[in-house]
This record gives sequence, structure tokens and C-alpha cells, in this order.
Amino acid sequence: MITKANFNLLLNTLDFSQKENVFSKRIHGFLIQADFNEEQLLYPPGVKIEGEFTTNFSSSENFVVFGTKMESWAWPEWRQSRYCY
Repeated sequence: MITKANFNLLLNTLDFSQKENVFSKRIHGFLIQADFNEEQLLYPPGVKIEGEFTTNFSSSENFVVFGTKMESWAWPEWRQSRYCY
């Protein structure tokens, strides 16, 4: 299970770059980030977010999107049509 305690290890495994306490990865031109200082999950502009509660570290469920193999997603279509749950 992905938790706040092991989330950084997962991001390292998935080749996110780390600058101080912010992990970043650019996939098909889209930048996604996990800010450990602010405990925020940052998605690219245009991604529809169901609620601000899905963009923080308060629930392990919020880490699931970052724990998937996002490179295989159809990013342009995803950006227009998906919600982050």
C-alpha cells in the first residue's frame, strides 16, 4: 500500500527527479509534481480535479495516480476527459 511514509520511495523508483522536497516528472510534455513541503499533488493545467481533497497527502488513495505507469496513458485525451479521484 502506498502511504505518506513510503511515497517518496515509490517516486524514486518511478524515476521522478527530486529538488529539495519536490518530486517532478515530465510525461509527454506534461509536468506532474509531488510537493512534500506543502503535501500537495500537482497536476498539469487543464486536468480536471474532482475536488481539492484529491490533491493532498491526507489519504493514501490520492497517491494511486502517481503510482501507475503514466507513460502509457493517452495524455492529450486524458487531459481533456479524465477526473482525478
